[in-house]
Amino acid sequence: MNANATVTNANETDITTDRLLPLRLFFVVLYALLFVVGLGNILVAIFILSHRIYSTVTNILILNLSAADTIYLLFLPLVISFKLQRTWNFGLIACKTFFISESTTKYSSVYFIALLSVDRYLSICFRKRNYRCQVTWTVLSTIIGWIMIASLMVPIYLNSRIIQISPTKTICTVAWPASSSSPRTNKDANYYGPEHYFTLYSFVFCFLIPALVIVFCYCRLIVHLFRAKKRIGQHRKQHRRNKSYNYVTKMVMMIVGCYLICWTPYWVMNLTLMFSNYPKIGLPARILFNIIHSLPYINCAMNPLFYTLFTTTFKEALKKSCFHGRWMRIAESNTNHEQHLL
Repeated sequence: MNANATVTNANETDITTDRLLPLRLFFVVLYALLFVVGLGNILVAIFILSHRIYSTVTNILILNLSAADTIYLLFLPLVISFKLQRTWNFGLIACKTFFISESTTKYSSVYFIALLSVDRYLSICFRKRNYRCQVTWTVLSTIIGWIMIASLMVPIYLNSRIIQISPTKTICTVAWPASSSSPRTNKDANYYGPEHYFTLYSFVFCFLIPALVIVFCYCRLIVHLFRAKKRIGQHRKQHRRNKSYNYVTKMVMMIVGCYLICWTPYWVMNLTLMFSNYPKIGLPARILFNIIHSLPYINCAMNPLFYTLFTTTFKEALKKSCFHGRWMRIAESNTNHEQHLL
């Protein structure tokens, strides 16, 4: 994570001008709405666990993705408080917890989305697979993913701290050891400190490589589906099975598309802030950075809507939960028809 591009760094992206109070309030309202909508991730997790359908590859990955999105959005109240009061009031432990949790969960999301893309590619292009082996490897992959990404984010935890920037104002930020010698102030414009290397390897391992995997899987998948459409004389049973697979594929494609749309500008902003030698950030740029910084939160809040849109069983369970006050099971035939979906 690029600390220079986060809302907790008032020097870079927080809109602190009094005349921009309406705009700051707009972001407060936006984050509050995203927090409420994002609670749908909890409903997704409850649905998967209560209906005992977490033994499929897709559902295991969606369960982990929902968990990551939930944890990421749970810290939005801290962001809202900072935007309203323009100071950090939660102490050092909360500061470190905020940064390590936010960075770990938002980077683990792309890992699980990449695994979902691989699962779609393998499920449609190579259907004759050992199902039990698939589930085992998926569980191991999710565990390894959480541990690996948390390990990559250790520098964030070690360097996150509270800085007093005025008698009445403190900020929670990531202060790198050599941040005082950054290209913005150092006479040597070619200087690169630990913050630059961290941003670069985070970009490569937490966005670029997963994005390339996603693009590869869907390019191959599109070619396969295009060839499959030319085949004639499919049985009705096979047609129903293909329809179920297509629903899952469309859902995953929506998740992938939303992720790339929301996160590509975020990384462009991060890299621009870190590697550009600019003397001062103007007001229009600050507004733009705040808008871009809200996109990852929008992405996490949108995912449950995709699950609802493409999953009949989840949609029906949600309706019954709202109108009858409890979760009710859906007909077995309906569940079996979409067992690979949720």
